[in-house]
Amino acid sequence: MRVLLDTCVISETLRPKGAQRVKDRVRGLTSRDTFISALTLGELVHGIARLDPSPRKDTLERLVLEMEQHFDDRIVDVDAETARIWGEVRARVARTTPPIDTLIAATALRHGFHVMTRNVKDFEGTGALLINPWVDA
Repeated sequence: MRVLLDTCVISETLRPKGAQRVKDRVRGLTSRDTFISALTLGELVHGIARLDPSPRKDTLERLVLEMEQHFDDRIVDVDAETARIWGEVRARVARTTPPIDTLIAATALRHGFHVMTRNVKDFEGTGALLINPWVDA
């Protein structure tokens, strides 16, 4: 099973006191079957950029850079086909669904990935197959 990790999952794995069950679930996946969206990378960089200068910010910047290097060729871009799928997905879901989540869902649909996320409500109606590592066994 190929899995696209949502931003909340990556964030949880980077937290020193993050949920152990989530960390274990991610560790149990094989590298070759684990991917992130370029949008997830952007969300992480955005969150860090909003922080005031601090040792914590420096640590997070280093961790995200290490994560980016780890995923390397498994960071999935939004291409034209994904954009077409996104347009269809966006047309059928609630207007309150964040566009970035529907783009991640479209990426998963395009490449045959499951989406690992805690935010299952944000993916309702997208057609993406979901895994919630906070509750799923």
